Amino acid sequence: MQTNWLQVAMGVFGGLGVFLYGMRLMSQGLDSAGGPKMRQMLQSMTSNPIAGVLTGLLVTCMIQSSSATTVMVVGLTHAGFLSLPQAIGVILGANIGTTMTGWIVAILGFKFSISTFAGPAVGVGVVLIFLGAGKRRALWGEILVGFGLLFLGLMFMQDSVKGMKSVIAASPTITNLLHTYSAQTGVIALLLCVAIGTVMTVVLQSSSATMALTINFAYQGLIDFPTASALILGENIGTTITAYLASLGMSVSARRAARAHMTFNVVGVLWAVALFGPFVSFVAWLAPKGVATQMAAFHTTFNVINTLLFLPLISYLSAFVVRMIPGEERADERHLVYLETSLMATPELALVAARKELQRMAQKSVEMFDAVMKLFEQEDVKAGALSREVAQHEDEIDGLEQELTQYLSEIIRMPLAAGTSAEVGDCMNMAHNFEKVGDHCEALLRFLQKKYDNKITFSEDGKEQIREIAALVRRALSLLEKHVTDYEANFMDEASRLEGQIDKMRGELRDSHITRIVEGRCDANAGLIFIDMLTSFERIGDHAFNIAQYISHQRDIEEKKKETKKAAKTEKGQEAKA
Repeated sequence: MQTNWLQVAMGVFGGLGVFLYGMRLMSQGLDSAGGPKMRQMLQSMTSNPIAGVLTGLLVTCMIQSSSATTVMVVGLTHAGFLSLPQAIGVILGANIGTTMTGWIVAILGFKFSISTFAGPAVGVGVVLIFLGAGKRRALWGEILVGFGLLFLGLMFMQDSVKGMKSVIAASPTITNLLHTYSAQTGVIALLLCVAIGTVMTVVLQSSSATMALTINFAYQGLIDFPTASALILGENIGTTITAYLASLGMSVSARRAARAHMTFNVVGVLWAVALFGPFVSFVAWLAPKGVATQMAAFHTTFNVINTLLFLPLISYLSAFVVRMIPGEERADERHLVYLETSLMATPELALVAARKELQRMAQKSVEMFDAVMKLFEQEDVKAGALSREVAQHEDEIDGLEQELTQYLSEIIRMPLAAGTSAEVGDCMNMAHNFEKVGDHCEALLRFLQKKYDNKITFSEDGKEQIREIAALVRRALSLLEKHVTDYEANFMDEASRLEGQIDKMRGELRDSHITRIVEGRCDANAGLIFIDMLTSFERIGDHAFNIAQYISHQRDIEEKKKETKKAAKTEKGQEAKA
């Protein structure tokens, strides 16, 4: 008997392990293959609660993991891209989307021969992985391998649960125990089954795996449909733990989104427990054929009804969780705010947060530049708080650039889609250019300090010219602040025009100032500081234009054009020599 139990247990847990690994591989592959699109969907298709529900439903069906979707939503809320009501709408949709896995298992896993598609899926997937290393086809290979392993794991579980059935049948004690604690025998047994489903999902960290295991038990007749339904209710509570754990250490908004997820799932289970008998009978009438199909129908029906109940109440639920988790967001200006270690598991989400950090750098650059120009209008740059503000912003930008680069360096070592890898590089280059903007603002502060220390004054013409070029630079920096988080940014014409105007004005002002010096209308020392300031303005404009190119994904295109022109010149030179 002990040997049989050991064999059965090893078979069940082995099959469960293969199922979980297949689910993870498939989910990661789908996430990487469609990550940018899903990220844009989550950011743009949440304008109202219904759109949010549909977005959550679609994204979860695409990546086959409600946990991944809810973690993504928590991260987007943390990064400030989703409001709390928007996040709740998406999570409601994710709850419905996750029921797709139950239907796949019920239909393909129990009505068709698993070996007819599981084996070929793994075989074709492995070939794609080896042939497409580092390319998009390798991601689709991972998806196929994950899909095949998922069903191979299901097949192992089916075989092992069949063995478990015979072992249980030989033990009257266990048989009586299962009958005694069937969910339909009383409220205590019902709540015990809900608790078991919750614990199983928390331990496995996958409601899909728990669902597959539950379907197997019910299909082999080890548990009845009401008991399986109670376990599914528990799984709906257990699945909220993943997002809750992901939110720990994040912003107040992220923790509220995770708490909202837990709240409406728990409340949903409470009404389902209160109406358990009629609800189970309704689903049995709705899906009369096959216990596996009934369980998938129960899961879907429960989540659809729960969503319909909470959809009109999203604003009240938001207010409730705000009272549960009071407080305001507090940013540490010298360190990353939106990027967390937990986001590394989802590179696409990490990039969303990285853009928010870059927006902080853009804001600080604008504030730093404004402080410098206010100092330009003052008589004593050392006396005011503005000088300290410039130095503080420079320190903050340096710290953000260092931490952001270090974080993204870890991301870029991970297996990424080509587009994602390129965007990581773009973000690193943007951070570097923002840091250079800060350096040149600090250089402007030094020039002003030197000007006032030596009691140097500019002519009225000189002052007005500085104001004119500074206004152009300010517009270029404001353009970055506006568009750095916009993935559909289309502002390169304006950015290019500003960069050209800054370069042209710098040349014209430099020539006119040299003329003033030659004619004796300007002091030579004042002239040197004036020209140094013009150089810093022009370099800030150059770095701003570089960032604009990275934002609009034009930098790589320009670099390729330069390389093509260089290669053409080299080829012509070689032909001329020949």
